[in-house]
Amino acid sequence: MFNLNAGRIKTYILVLLIITSFVLCGSLWFEDYHGFSTFFAKFSNINISKLIGIGKEDIQERYERIIIPSRVLVNNGEEGHWILYPSIQEHDKLWKIAQTLLKSTVSDEETKATLVDKSEWEGLLTKSSIIMEFDYPLGKEIISMLYKIDEKKIKDETGNLNAVAITRFGQNVLLYTRVVENGLEAYRKYYFFANDLVTDKDFEQIFNDSNLIKYASLKEALPNVELNLSFQDNVFIPIFSFSDARRKSLKLGKVEFTPERSTSDNKKVEELVNKFFEGRDYAKFIKKDGSFIFIDENNNTLRIFADGSFEFELSQQDNNFGFKQAMNLALSTVEKYGGLQNLFVSKIERSEKQASFRFDYNVNGIPVDCSSGKDLLQKESAVEVIITPEQIKYKRHCQNFKVLQGEYPFSSDHDSIINAVFESAGVVKGNIEIKDIRLEYRITEQSKNNNLPVWFVSFSANGKTKNITVEAAKDRR
Repeated sequence: MFNLNAGRIKTYILVLLIITSFVLCGSLWFEDYHGFSTFFAKFSNINISKLIGIGKEDIQERYERIIIPSRVLVNNGEEGHWILYPSIQEHDKLWKIAQTLLKSTVSDEETKATLVDKSEWEGLLTKSSIIMEFDYPLGKEIISMLYKIDEKKIKDETGNLNAVAITRFGQNVLLYTRVVENGLEAYRKYYFFANDLVTDKDFEQIFNDSNLIKYASLKEALPNVELNLSFQDNVFIPIFSFSDARRKSLKLGKVEFTPERSTSDNKKVEELVNKFFEGRDYAKFIKKDGSFIFIDENNNTLRIFADGSFEFELSQQDNNFGFKQAMNLALSTVEKYGGLQNLFVSKIERSEKQASFRFDYNVNGIPVDCSSGKDLLQKESAVEVIITPEQIKYKRHCQNFKVLQGEYPFSSDHDSIINAVFESAGVVKGNIEIKDIRLEYRITEQSKNNNLPVWFVSFSANGKTKNITVEAAKDRR
C-alpha cells in the first residue's frame, strides 16, 4: 500500500515538474524578441490581459507593417526624382526588396561592408537609385524585433541605421547603409553579385508612372535662373507646368475627416469610458472647455475633447523597464484604443526613464498633418504614446477619414511655390533656404469635410524659420 502511494506521489511530482517547465519556457519565450513579459505592465486595477491580447505571430506582423521608411526617394540620375510615402504600393514593394538584402547584412558575417565617404552617398542622387529614409534610427533592439534575430548576433556596424539605398552596377546590386555612430553619420556599401532582386524594369516602372509626381532639385528645376534661394540636402520641388502632359494626368482626391466620437455622442463616450475603466466606477467627472474629464480613485485620467480626439494617463507600478516591453505595450495600447490600421511608426525617442512613440498615416501616399489648424511650426502626429515605469500617456489627435468621389487637377506648379515663398519672406537680407516641401492633407476646422491637399513649405529667412501652405488643387465645380 505504501509503495502504491509513493508511486502516485512520484507521478504527481513528475506532472507538476512538466507543467512548471512549460510555464518557465513560455516566460523565457515572451521575454525574448518574440513577445514581451506581462510582468512589465502591472497597472493598478487595470486588466492588463485585456489590454495586451497580441500573440507572438500577430505582434511580428505588426512590426513588419508599422516599422517602415517615412519616405522612399527614387532617382533617375539628373532627370528627376520621385518621392514615395507609405500607403502606396510602390513604396511597400521597394521596401520589401530592400529588407531581403538588409537582413543578410545585419547578422551574416560573410557579407562584408566597405566604408565609403559622404560624397559617394550623395552621388546616388545623380544615378538610378532608391533611397529609403527613417525619421528615427533602427537600433539593434528594433532590428532584432523586425527580423527575429538574436540581438547579440547583430553586427555593430548596422546598429542605429537610419537610411538604406539600392543601386545597380552591371548585373550586380549595391546596398548602401547610413548609420549614426557616436553622433556622426557613417556610410557603408555591400555587394550582391549577379542579383536580380532589383532590375532595370523596377526603376523604369517608377520613371514612367504618370500617376506619380516628378520632383527636382533647385538647379534641375530652374537651371538658368539666379535667385537668392537654396535647398537643404534631399529637398526637392515638384516639376511640371500647366502645359506639361504629366501634370494633366495627375489628379488629387478630396478627403473627409470624421470624428470617431464627440462629447455630444453620449453612447460612444460611454463605450470609451467603459473600455478605459473596465466597467469600474470613476470618482470624478469634470466638464472643462467643452471636453469631458474622468478620473478614478487611482488618479487614472481620461479626457475626451469636443472634436472626438482623446488622451489618457494610466498608472503602473513596476520598475522592470525595457525598450522592447515598452514598444510592445505601446502597440497594444494603440491597438485597443482606435486600432493600428493605416498607422506606421513615424518617430521613436528613448532614454533610461521613458520611451515615446509617434504614429502617423497617409491617404493614397499623401501625408496627413493632424495639427487641426494649429501653429504650423508644431506638427502633431495621429497618435502619441509615452511609456515610463510608472505611467502610460496616450494622445490620439487624428480622426477617421474617407476618400470622397471625384478627382481634382493641380492648380499650382513649382513657380507658384517659389513665388509664395518670396511673398511670405518679404524683404530678406541674405539667402532664403528651403528646408522642406511636401504635399499633405491638413485637418483644419474649416476643411474637415472638404479637404484637398496643400503644399507645405518650410524655409528660413533672416535667421527665422517660417512655414506656409500653398494651394495644390482647387475644386472648380
